[in-house]
Amino acid sequence: MSGGLTLSDGSAAEGVVASGTDYIRYARGIQMCWGTANLNGPVTEKNKRVSFPKAFKRNYIILTTHNANVGSAPVGIGWESSTSFSIGTLDNSGSTAHTGWLAIGYWK
Repeated sequence: MSGGLTLSDGSAAEGVVASGTDYIRYARGIQMCWGTANLNGPVTEKNKRVSFPKAFKRNYIILTTHNANVGSAPVGIGWESSTSFSIGTLDNSGSTAHTGWLAIGYWK
């Protein structure tokens, strides 16, 4: 195979321009970052800070859930920036949880 991939509407297929541990960047500007976190206590500005492997430029969202096998507290996020966010439990106690997260947005 040679040349680029083309979609059925004639447009060029989305190409990966960079990837690494826990991130991928596409030519059109979409970026995805992901990871896991062990939580011990409520979400606060500084309790559990997670840094993205690569910074976002604008307009990203973070999706998360908790693992029912590790703690029973619901998980929340806050204090988002282009390079990081805070994550913790929503029950305002010292409860523990384990979660995976996925952030999707633009890198350019």
